[in-house]
Amino acid sequence: MAGSMGPHLKGFAPPFSPTGRSSIVPAMPTSASHPGARPRPIHAGIMARFLADGDYLAKLIPQPLRATERTPEVSVFLNVSVPTGVELDPDLAELEEWRLTEALFTIPCEYEGVEYAWRYLMYVGSQRFFYSATMFGHVSKLAELDFLFPAPPHPPRGEVTAGTTMKATVSRFGQRIITSTFRATEPADPQELLRTVIGYGPGSPDVGMRYIPDMVAANRGEMLVHDLVANDIDDWELAEAWSGEATITFGTSEREELHHLEPIEMLESYYVSGLTYTNPGVAVIYDYLAD
Repeated sequence: MAGSMGPHLKGFAPPFSPTGRSSIVPAMPTSASHPGARPRPIHAGIMARFLADGDYLAKLIPQPLRATERTPEVSVFLNVSVPTGVELDPDLAELEEWRLTEALFTIPCEYEGVEYAWRYLMYVGSQRFFYSATMFGHVSKLAELDFLFPAPPHPPRGEVTAGTTMKATVSRFGQRIITSTFRATEPADPQELLRTVIGYGPGSPDVGMRYIPDMVAANRGEMLVHDLVANDIDDWELAEAWSGEATITFGTSEREELHHLEPIEMLESYYVSGLTYTNPGVAVIYDYLAD
């Protein structure tokens, strides 16, 4: 329970004001933030899957998470999403706050016998997304993301058919760091995809890290929050899925270090549309400060 700031200041996050409208983000689209509501983000995008250097990937997984034989199977989900099930004020809404873009890197791992997908990094296209992702333990960086999908924001492309091509790019500081393409070959079974693609199906939750240092001078170097949190996601649905051939390549930026993840071999990849779920919040699976 937060302490009282007085009768005048309102809002979900700073800056606070008498109306609460100037908050950097509105209330999160979770059932915890909207009691009685059923907020559900809806995603569409390329799920590029490939084998990378397993030894290097193992070094990116924080203990006590452990690498497994599936750790070399990296997934990058380049997608656009919109939140639904929460009230939208059209007078205040900005497009970049409600049409969210992301490039999410996940690496298979395990903890205490449970399979997880380690959320190594996420590039996002908006301030709101960056701030809210931090609350959920999703390590994020602001970037410019451009997508050419046969779904919003490019409805003229129409429906997906065999041979439909798509493209996604990510740039930072004027430098291209991710280029991905996808060519659809045949429809995929949405339910089978939910069951088998780690990080997006029941039984394979993704896990991130909350890391908030204490900047009080006397306590500098200590942490306020340092834990591993798993998304407590349920009620998965997937409207459409296509399997196909994907490519993905990374720039040589020493700042981003993505070139260490350059694919050794591409795996079967997918385009998904209408990927949605209910997200009540996160669950702490390991607290570093409790050691």
